[in-house]
Amino acid sequence: MQFSLRTLLLITLVFALCIAAYVHIADERERRRRLTDTHRWPRPIQAIVKVSPDITDSIRVYDLQGFLDETKLVAISGRPEAVAQIINEFRLLKTDKTHPYAKQLLESLPKDWRKPQPSYVWYTSPGFGSVHQEGVDLFLIAVEPIRGDAVILYNWIF
Repeated sequence: MQFSLRTLLLITLVFALCIAAYVHIADERERRRRLTDTHRWPRPIQAIVKVSPDITDSIRVYDLQGFLDETKLVAISGRPEAVAQIINEFRLLKTDKTHPYAKQLLESLPKDWRKPQPSYVWYTSPGFGSVHQEGVDLFLIAVEPIRGDAVILYNWIF
């Protein structure tokens, strides 16, 4: 079967348009997951913003799940004091990237977020991932040790 040059160009154009549409839809889906309304952010993050409203621009929150259970991904950039506040207030414990929820955190990161490196320090709520807990704020945090940037997997089970 032979195709003319015009037919091949048309097939190539249609294929390119399909790829462009797919990429646009994927980008749009990712933008919709981002929460810009601070009232929909995790309560502990809202409390930090209430005390220091200027921190809002340093925080990005993505909704991973939310109905009765709430799972959010939070990035805090250049505000190590906010990260330290969460670690201290919720008495988080050191862990590592073998934590049961580390894979979910890493796979959920939007493509424009920096992935935690081996030098990152990991913290978790006591029992998170090993004991079923309801009605408490649960965290898994990967902290960049020099700048204090953090990526947080937040979970709250009703």
